[in-house]
Amino acid sequence: MPTTTVTFQDTFTDTNGTLLTAHTPDTDTGGSGWSLLRNAEPSIQGNELAFSQTDTVISLQAEAGGTLDTVVDSGTGVSTSGPTFRMSDADNFLCLLCRGSNGEVTLRQRIAGSFTILVIYNIPGYVAGSPITLSAKYEGTAINVTINGVVDAITFTTTQFQTNTLAGYRSDTAATLDSIGFTPLVDYSVVDKVVLVIGQSNAEGRFANNQSYSHASLYASVFEGTAWADLIDTGANGEVWPLVAQRWLDDRNETVGFIYAAVGGTGLVNTTEWAAGGSAYVAMQALVTASGVTNIDAILWFQGERDAANSVTQSAYKAAINDLITRLHADLPGTPPLLCGQINNNGGTTDDIRNAQAESWGNANIKPGSVTYDIGPLADNLHFTTDAEAVVFADRWWVAIDEALFDGTVGTPPRLLSATIDGMIVSLTYDRDLEAATSYTADAWAFNDNGTTIIVTEAAKTGSRTVALTLASAPTSSAGYVTLGSGDSAQGDNVPRGLGEQPALPELALVPFDPAGDVVIAPREVLQVEKRQRVFSIS
Repeated sequence: MPTTTVTFQDTFTDTNGTLLTAHTPDTDTGGSGWSLLRNAEPSIQGNELAFSQTDTVISLQAEAGGTLDTVVDSGTGVSTSGPTFRMSDADNFLCLLCRGSNGEVTLRQRIAGSFTILVIYNIPGYVAGSPITLSAKYEGTAINVTINGVVDAITFTTTQFQTNTLAGYRSDTAATLDSIGFTPLVDYSVVDKVVLVIGQSNAEGRFANNQSYSHASLYASVFEGTAWADLIDTGANGEVWPLVAQRWLDDRNETVGFIYAAVGGTGLVNTTEWAAGGSAYVAMQALVTASGVTNIDAILWFQGERDAANSVTQSAYKAAINDLITRLHADLPGTPPLLCGQINNNGGTTDDIRNAQAESWGNANIKPGSVTYDIGPLADNLHFTTDAEAVVFADRWWVAIDEALFDGTVGTPPRLLSATIDGMIVSLTYDRDLEAATSYTADAWAFNDNGTTIIVTEAAKTGSRTVALTLASAPTSSAGYVTLGSGDSAQGDNVPRGLGEQPALPELALVPFDPAGDVVIAPREVLQVEKRQRVFSIS
């Protein structure tokens, strides 16, 4: 299993007066401990490493490439101290020397004992004597240094000392070192699982804030152009996938890589960017080829808003999704399942697109994705933009992925099995257990009585799989139907959810009954017809 492993880390937590070579670093995978290369040996004082002699040099085993993180306290004098890397000995290395009097940081090389300044950086607004935080990443010829949070405060290229593997510290009198650690370079193309993200803007990301993941030893990676990299969300629009990665790493204890191929504003049927030969589909093929992967484990598809706005029918969209997975299996490495999310809203034929997406799950190669009609209210009635919406979106993607790929059991949303009526009470029965909530938002539902809307005044859970709706008045026609979450009617509402927090599917269910006798008539069979998910007929 690929991991990010810290080669060494030391916060110098030890008894005052402990000499450096007698001190054990917090982490030291090389096991060799600290070495004193020149002058008086420093000692621990107040959980810092205190130096007492000019040009003291220490080292510990690292690697030729990686990231060296240090917190330096150079005091208020004009002397310079700082981390060293790509060392061979006390006279040959690269270093970042900090001046505590004015916040000057210099990248230098020392060859045969002589220093040459390569770059000078002055910390803006520096207060004399303040600690300086440095993070130096060196890979090949490139050196990139973050200083007090300023990314790439120093950038430089050099061929000097590329194979040297020691790192450490060089100090002048009266300086102290707060902490130091080294993390080796990571090959982000090496992952346990690979997923391909396709679709339009909500898959691409429209969150106001960038999202992130964090893990002590595992990583998530992304390919969206020319190279695999750490999954860091730095774009103008935040993405949900770092949050999905967080759940993946925590739950599965394995690394995962995402290939980003979603494109905002694209269609499957109308417009045709994701159809065979469409611009988004062709670009996705090229991106997968460039990534170098030999197998894709899952395809995450969230799309349909464009087709809804363009009034695509349920049957046309369903046929197009079935065609899409056939093409993907022919054109991509492996035969991954397509996890098809269900859209929130974009007017037009939104309900038809949702129904087609849910019906597509009957294809053995297509599985449920994130179901989203109740997320909101959405600021623009289309995009997920807030941090809270990102969390819900990610949670639902993860339970869907867990069930499709692993041993999860709660990724499929509850579906309506039957609907019956007795007076003003409509009883709904679902195909799986519902979560613990006992009451729901009544206006997420509506009852249509032969063209007349009857308000639902109360919605309550009555059993592990049953819900009762109370109508404002008893229907009078010979047949009516109840809807849940049509269009944007349930954004932000509390609706029935399964044990994995996937909401019950938005349904349109016919409820046959005898209004004169107020007699419940049980459904006999489930029919599949246009513009609905469950329709019940009577004998």
